[in-house]
Amino acid sequence: QDVAGAKAAYQQLTKAVLDLGLPERWARESELALLLLDTSVKGKELEVKLAGLAEKNIDQYPTVASRANVEIGNAMVEATQYDKAERFFKKIVISGAADDLTLASAYSGLGDVWFRRGLDNEDLEVARVQYHDAALNHLRVVVMHKDAVSLVPRSHYYAAMALHRMNEELARLQSRQLASRLERHYGKSSWTARLKQDLNLR
Repeated sequence: QDVAGAKAAYQQLTKAVLDLGLPERWARESELALLLLDTSVKGKELEVKLAGLAEKNIDQYPTVASRANVEIGNAMVEATQYDKAERFFKKIVISGAADDLTLASAYSGLGDVWFRRGLDNEDLEVARVQYHDAALNHLRVVVMHKDAVSLVPRSHYYAAMALHRMNEELARLQSRQLASRLERHYGKSSWTARLKQDLNLR
């Protein structure tokens, strides 16, 4: 959560590309990271700049382009543009160009789309299906992308909450099992404390 420290680290990395001859890819990674750390860039402006970075990197640095696309999808989720976000994330998943972290981010994004749809839906039966899809996508991150440590605790949380909101006995049991797993593997994560509080667990 140290934004200033993160900015300084990426600026140092950018300088090292010039001074030490590190591969250009790291300059492109830094450019993307510094854009995401700039809280003054929001909404449509952020989408446009991310799209520009995706286009700039698609040929030589496709993984950087994929990460930029993931963040476009995340911006769309925040803007409640769920259909557009879903298309973005699915395109990344089927592209075959994404590295492990980008793929995990895309599945996390799809989980967020379905979770938000469930929250917004007044039809409880339809919402239950949407929460099920949210849990499945976040569980992909938990089970298949364990090295994506920046995302795994968060996906534990949302998978567990989606199962809990399905309001079925088996799903709620699975939700509590996920909470136990999260505490076992990421006991100090803020996501663990948040999940225990939201599920009213001691």
